Amino acid sequence: MMVSVNDLNPGDILNQDVVMPSGRILMTRGMILTQSMIELVKKRNFTQLKIESLNKDSSSIVDVIFTQEVLVNDAMFDFKKYVQQRVDYYELI
Repeated sequence: MMVSVNDLNPGDILNQDVVMPSGRILMTRGMILTQSMIELVKKRNFTQLKIESLNKDSSSIVDVIFTQEVLVNDAMFDFKKYVQQRVDYYELI
């Protein structure tokens, strides 16, 4: 759901990447917002973000932490795969 940056709360979860007009990714989908992150998007003149708000009936903080761990593990796997591809490439030349 789209939420005004003025209505964001620490603990809200981004439901899509926050991308600067230059194309630079400021925050990625799945990140748990902190107060400093909320202040940053306000400072960067964003007006709304797409978030999933924690719903006490359907999610727990354990689910949120697990989701964050999965995202980090996926990113590390992708990085390791990238490094291995570079190593393989340079071994060929």
